[in-house]
Amino acid sequence: TQDPYDPSLWSEILPDSKLLFQIQPQAIPLNFNRYPYPVFDTLSLEANQIAYLQPSSPNETWLTAASRLQASLGQIAQYRALETRVIDSATKAKPTERLIVIGTPTQQSLLTQLKLPLTIKNQQLLDANQTPLSADTGVLMLVASGKTPVLVATGNSDTAVAKAVRFLVQSDRKLATGSMILVNELTEPASPNPRDWQGYLPAAELK
Repeated sequence: TQDPYDPSLWSEILPDSKLLFQIQPQAIPLNFNRYPYPVFDTLSLEANQIAYLQPSSPNETWLTAASRLQASLGQIAQYRALETRVIDSATKAKPTERLIVIGTPTQQSLLTQLKLPLTIKNQQLLDANQTPLSADTGVLMLVASGKTPVLVATGNSDTAVAKAVRFLVQSDRKLATGSMILVNELTEPASPNPRDWQGYLPAAELK
């Protein structure tokens, strides 16, 4: 073994010293088995930045789905910084932001501009047989817009959109894999007992 006190093993770091790292950027794997990455990176040293694309006509379904997903991301973030904003055009998304698109093809025209694994025709999502998906089938997709990862929660109805988001925030999602998920069945989670919520205070009834 070498002597740990051998001067040849050490280098003095001065105030003007610097380290240079040569790196090669790699494409981000878009797979739901790694969710919440790349939408939210739990190992990031910087604040995660997320932008929700507002549909042409926001309705109750969009507001509920967006707030439900945001609450889920907040639980994942815990003590980590999370910066969120709503934009009305995908062109306003920053390179450092992850874009979230919630809504039907009619509500979100951007869907026709993205390279999706499903075809859109007459504002309807089609399956592999070029048949419109059922109105109660939610669709989750991880795609890219340039270098920006995009999370898409869509379907051919508001019911389908809501179902897609609910699947993503529930424990069922842990079984998901691939860059696209068709949500046909949704398990209703059991309500926890009073005060049996993570981080809930007080732990006992006050007297």
